[in-house]
Amino acid sequence: YVFFFQMPFLPELFISMHDLVSFKRLFKKTIPESSVEDEDVEAFKYTFSKPGALTAPINWYRANVLEQQIEDIKTKKDPGVPGLFLFGEKDDYLELAYLEEAKDVIKNLQTVVIEGGNHFVQQDKPEAVNKVMRDFLNKHFIDM
Repeated sequence: YVFFFQMPFLPELFISMHDLVSFKRLFKKTIPESSVEDEDVEAFKYTFSKPGALTAPINWYRANVLEQQIEDIKTKKDPGVPGLFLFGEKDDYLELAYLEEAKDVIKNLQTVVIEGGNHFVQQDKPEAVNKVMRDFLNKHFIDM
């Protein structure tokens, strides 16, 4: 699917077909233990049915697929601000190795693996995600 997303227009057209049925497949079939409810799927469908709404998330794949781009990121200067990288323990789509690679680029990066979380960790474990984010923001930006 990552290479399919490299094409212009077609991925957006394909995903939007049949009332965005692909969202139900993504949330309900690929992650059966997901806590994403039918109402959540409908909310995603409503949001991403807006004109142009699918392009931004698909552009993430378009911008992050080439090996040269990965090398370019590694040579960039550390932004010098704290960062937070949240990751679901049971994420079937991302590699835990990404956490260490991210630390090579951003020196002041806190990485947190949310126990039991899947690819949609913010939907699956909202309390845990919100706690980690609150603690991070309080530590780095509010207590300054």
